[in-house]
Formats: sequence, structure tokens, C-alpha cells
Amino acid sequence: MSRFVNKQVVSVCAAAAMTCAVGATLLAQRAPQTKAEVAKPGGKIPNAPKLALVKVAESATSRATIEPSGEPCSARSTAS
Repeated sequence: MSRFVNKQVVSVCAAAAMTCAVGATLLAQRAPQTKAEVAKPGGKIPNAPKLALVKVAESATSRATIEPSGEPCSARSTAS
């Protein structure tokens, strides 16, 4: 009898914890209610980190051909 009661208590506690977690997630996500809350192009993000663009390749002129296994592709790359 004691094991059955312990399992019930654990089940009720787990269900309550999951309900709280799901409820907190749903409350944290909401759609903008006014036009002032909608993002606009050119706006500023408070405390945003500085970003920089990095060049990773000079030029990419060669083409890659992707073929399904076992079937030849009719459009082959002409670049060598």
C-alpha cells in the first residue's frame, strides 16, 4: 500500500511540475498587441553585440554536381 501511495504522490508532483513548465512557456510567448511592439526595419536592439562580416572565399567558380545514387545526371558541370 505504501508503494502505491508513493507512486501516486510522485505522479501528482510530476504532473504539477510539467503543468507549471508548460504554463510558464506559454505565458512568455505572446504576439505583439500594438503597432509600437512590432519590429521595424532600421530599428535598434538594446545591448546588441557588435557584428562584423568576414570573407570566407575569394571566388567560387567551380560547380558541384549532385546525383542520386545509381542514376546518372543529365546536367553535368562544364567547369574543370
